[in-house]
Amino acid sequence: MSRVVYPLPLMVTYKFLVVYFATMGKGHIYLDLTSQGLTNLPDLNMTITRLNLRNNNIDMLGPYAFSQAPKLYKLEIPGNLLLQVHNLAFCETLIQTLKLQDNNLVEIPNLGCLNNTITLLDLTSNKIECLYETSLQLLKHLASLYLSNNHLLRIDYSSFCGTNLERVKLEQNFIGIVPDFSCVGKSIEDIYMKGNRIRNITRGAFAGISSNNLFIQFTDNHLSDVSVFSEIYDFSAPRLMLNSNNITCIASVSIHNILIGLVILASMTKSFTIVHLQISQGVSSMVLIRSILSLFSFALFCLQRDSCHWKRTKICKDVSPKSKGLAEYSHMFK
Repeated sequence: MSRVVYPLPLMVTYKFLVVYFATMGKGHIYLDLTSQGLTNLPDLNMTITRLNLRNNNIDMLGPYAFSQAPKLYKLEIPGNLLLQVHNLAFCETLIQTLKLQDNNLVEIPNLGCLNNTITLLDLTSNKIECLYETSLQLLKHLASLYLSNNHLLRIDYSSFCGTNLERVKLEQNFIGIVPDFSCVGKSIEDIYMKGNRIRNITRGAFAGISSNNLFIQFTDNHLSDVSVFSEIYDFSAPRLMLNSNNITCIASVSIHNILIGLVILASMTKSFTIVHLQISQGVSSMVLIRSILSLFSFALFCLQRDSCHWKRTKICKDVSPKSKGLAEYSHMFK
């Protein structure tokens, strides 16, 4: 795919020279206006499909701001001064990817006009304080939501219900309550909640999640009881990161899905590491051998550390009457 350079003054007139890059071949035209000192939106051509307004001085988006570009499907306005976005700002476009990071937004824009198109919304590094139950309700195709490094204090428990989210990033906020991910169901794969103020997780928040690629990150919070993660069943390669918490109680998980969960609570670093050796029906002998080798390697590693204090960690009571779980192996932690 070749790139052809065209002079921009045919479309927009400024006191400085600007060029735009048009990617030809599939009808996609990319207009790049990075770092041009813009305070208002330029006049746009109806053939533009991608627009980059990074690092300018735009502070608001009015109604039908991009209606001159009805084929626009990717819009980037990071590093501006955005304070206000009108409810109708993105109407009459086909925007699928919307990047508004590093601005001054205090609330999530109303994106009702994009309810049938938007799949990625990036609002990283703004000043958003609340995520309401209705904020994302109409965005049924939204797959990726990035809200890290905001001022989030409140997230309604049902904020993600009705969506098909696959990836959620809520890192470095002030969140104290974990929203309900069970209503998202099997679509969710990545949950990032590092660096918040979470002390407890409501029962049912992860019930029914069964993605084979599930990644959950709760590093640098205030968790002490993580038994809620036993609600996550039928996953084959879970990645659970709970470093830098205050964990004193671990989950008792069904022995049918997880045979052994070794937990070390290193008091010096407050780090938390969990290794699952999973033995399910039909598991191959090679997987079993690898699991056993991982167990011995992990045990040897622990024996070499002075900060491994087994007695500091206890096994919680079963959360499911059918779960035998780790209680049978409690002698390993004494």
